[in-house]
Amino acid sequence: MSDEKIPHQNQDIIYKYMYMAEFFRNETLEYYGLKLPRITNVKPTELPIIHLSDRKMDYVFELEDGSLLHIEFQTTNKLADLPRFLIHDSALYLKEKRKIHTAVIYSGNIHKADKSIDIGSIENGARHSLIHL
Repeated sequence: MSDEKIPHQNQDIIYKYMYMAEFFRNETLEYYGLKLPRITNVKPTELPIIHLSDRKMDYVFELEDGSLLHIEFQTTNKLADLPRFLIHDSALYLKEKRKIHTAVIYSGNIHKADKSIDIGSIENGARHSLIHL
């Protein structure tokens, strides 16, 4: 047997999947102040890279207070729109490190659309102003 050591990153992976998965199953994290439902399963933490087929936002304006205004013009109201706006705003935030306001201007026969999506960890979700032309 060689004296080679397991690289630290590999130790982390082994620890994560073999020990922590079973340790936290059916438990809560109230000890840490997290008042959430019990853990039922441990999910993989490696995330796919998200590639947008439409990477361009319609308009981005810099506002007087230093924040940014992201405007989208929509002729449809699809379930996938809000997550797409959230991805755009996340990418814009990573680039600019500024507060982002999003306004979606709907045209056509769209008179009602969801203004936000609650994904839990992002408190305000993809909240945007709804404007109808």
